[in-house]
Amino acid sequence: MPEHAPLPLTLGQKSVWRDISSLTPQDRSGVTLSASVPLPSGIEDSDVRTALSLMMQRHEVLRTRFSPEGQRGPVHQTVCPPEGVEIPLTHGSAKDASVPSPASADIEVVGGLPWRATINRDDQGQSHLELRIHHLATDYQGLTLLADDVHDALTKPGAQTIPSTGPRTILALESGEREKKITSRAVNRWQDILTRAVPTHRLVRQQNVLEGKLRSAQLTAVVRERSAKCGAPPSVLLLDAYCAAVLEMDGPEDRLIRTMVSNRFDLPRQRIVASMNQWSPLLVNRNTHSLAETARKAMFAARYGVYDADEVERVLLSTGHQRDALDHAPSFNYVSAPVSSRSRAADATPRRELTFTAIGVPVGPTHYLRAVMTSELSLTLRIPDSDSSRATAEQLLEHIERRVLQA
Repeated sequence: MPEHAPLPLTLGQKSVWRDISSLTPQDRSGVTLSASVPLPSGIEDSDVRTALSLMMQRHEVLRTRFSPEGQRGPVHQTVCPPEGVEIPLTHGSAKDASVPSPASADIEVVGGLPWRATINRDDQGQSHLELRIHHLATDYQGLTLLADDVHDALTKPGAQTIPSTGPRTILALESGEREKKITSRAVNRWQDILTRAVPTHRLVRQQNVLEGKLRSAQLTAVVRERSAKCGAPPSVLLLDAYCAAVLEMDGPEDRLIRTMVSNRFDLPRQRIVASMNQWSPLLVNRNTHSLAETARKAMFAARYGVYDADEVERVLLSTGHQRDALDHAPSFNYVSAPVSSRSRAADATPRRELTFTAIGVPVGPTHYLRAVMTSELSLTLRIPDSDSSRATAEQLLEHIERRVLQA
């Protein structure tokens, strides 16, 4: 791919842009991800700048600018040379420096750099580097790679140099014949599943959702124990429990469920910081659902997770579904936090803690389970807010918990 020339979005970026393009600039700027990297004692600001400068050379997305083509045209991206890009490093303060600040959450991705770094120091003298990046630039797994790279650059001077990679690397891969066959098969898979799935009734998106968060020391231990015993990764165990909980709800016998796949299925992609993950569909049946069946379907979902979002929308409409139907499909995402941020001791996980918060979410799935594994496991469930939403969310989380603990 040519250097420093306008480039189209990758397929992963295209999926993100389709979700956020209709948002107001203010809402769009809030679609960000963050990670907190602990700063070792004795690290100076100059050391942080040196590490971030290395990251900008290594990861193209940190020096990529997104610009629209005309007033309503598609967005393109330009990878800038590292010499002419200023490092967006600022200073802040926090009661707990390891917790990202909500005040620094917004990043206007069109026109400026898609990320920023903030050195936070708390009352106890602890320092953390908060990395905040827009989702159009990378997904959570890419942010995990970036956070661990920054940590290594700060704690292991002279670490092995990794060649520069980013959007241009992915675009080159996507133009290959092998990749084109994968994307074509992925669209065919969407066609097959959407043809068999029952079209949703007309639904109106609610921006207000209830978020229930479950943390449990017992659940964390059991997921790890079962994963080691049966050979299924924690992501599959939790996806299986989520599917079982969804199938208990009123609805058709066959349920369309989306799972997020990383699309880092081969060596060239595994070290790239970029937005690559996409939703991949599963069709689960109340009568045949099992862990083995979930594992099989998750394998195919991961194998065929790269696709053109425009093609899938055409398939969606041609099979009788409404345009935003997929946002109302139950959706699951499993993420593993950066190694550098796993500072919380495992015994600090509460025996069981369930909390609820009402929040506004203008984009993305309306029925969503996000499982995050660090030294502990946390499950965050979002459902549309209503008079009965708390009881529904509690019931779903308890069913997921019971499925894992009693299996």
